[in-house]
Amino acid sequence: MIKLFKNFPEIVALISQREDGDLSVLYDYERRKSQNPNRRVFVQKNGIPENNVVSALLNHGNEIAIVDCHSPLFIPRTDALLAKEKGIYLSVTSRDCYPVLAYDPREKIIAIIHAGWRGIARNIVPSVLDAMMKLGSSSHNIHIAIGPGICQAHFEFDEKDMKQHFGKYDDGKHVIRAGDFKVHIDLEGIILDQLLESKVKEDNIEVIGECTFCSYKKYFSARRDKSPESMIAIIGMRENFRKGEVLAGKFCQPAYA
Repeated sequence: MIKLFKNFPEIVALISQREDGDLSVLYDYERRKSQNPNRRVFVQKNGIPENNVVSALLNHGNEIAIVDCHSPLFIPRTDALLAKEKGIYLSVTSRDCYPVLAYDPREKIIAIIHAGWRGIARNIVPSVLDAMMKLGSSSHNIHIAIGPGICQAHFEFDEKDMKQHFGKYDDGKHVIRAGDFKVHIDLEGIILDQLLESKVKEDNIEVIGECTFCSYKKYFSARRDKSPESMIAIIGMRENFRKGEVLAGKFCQPAYA
């Protein structure tokens, strides 16, 4: 398990690894709940109330939802979640796509992004930053953590489709020709450029820098494993946190639908 934003003890920010088991949602649409017991074990192990975790049911696009205590536990057709309330934990799953976590310590706003290639091409990361700023954030105050994802060497893409989706990044750095009308695209590098273009401070960006495809023992990978097994990324603000004290105790208990 990876812990992020260690300089902000009021924040819980985690990314699971292979050793934590498969944490895919396995959503039951009739019962409106996850059928995966591993998720309950993981959140309880980390002191997070299961009924405070809001999960995105991914659409592999650029849809964004703002979450509060009245939101359902599972948000359909969404790839990014934002919240301003303490005690709410936002989550996405990933296999080769990049989990991107954001926190504004001044305005107390959190966000989490499932940044797949479609979402990256459609500017989901800058769009979430814009949404945070509409809630009161300033880009200079936003801290970002980029989790593990598929590296450029293993993200092969059709050259024709690249020109449609990533043509603006065809600069010899983000896109490398591989022959047979194939290219390799640096998704992590594009995310970083988008963050800097959005005026996020470079010193405020934390990058895990590990490839899910390369690191078989640490991560699940869709392209390598051909399997739906997934990691989970979670971010939330602790309830009743006081400076210098980490509480596992009182969390809000929102009336989720």
